[in-house]
Amino acid sequence: MLPVGTKRTTGFSILVLGLILPLFGLNLSEAAPVEIARFVDQAIPIIGLIVALYGEYRAKSVLWFAKKK
Repeated sequence: MLPVGTKRTTGFSILVLGLILPLFGLNLSEAAPVEIARFVDQAIPIIGLIVALYGEYRAKSVLWFAKKK
C-alpha cells in the first residue's frame, strides 16, 4: 500500500512539471494530442476491465475469507 498523500503529491508534481517545462522551451509535439487521444481510446476498455475485476474482488473477498459455520 502506498503512503497516504502519494497520489496527490504525484499529481501536483506532474502539474508543476507541465507548467515549468514550457518556460525552458520544452513543449509537447503537435502530434502529441492525437497520440494521447488514440492511447486513451485504446486504454478505456482495459481500464474498465480492471475496475470491474477490482470491484468484483472487493465485493466477494469478504465471502471468500469468511468462516463457514
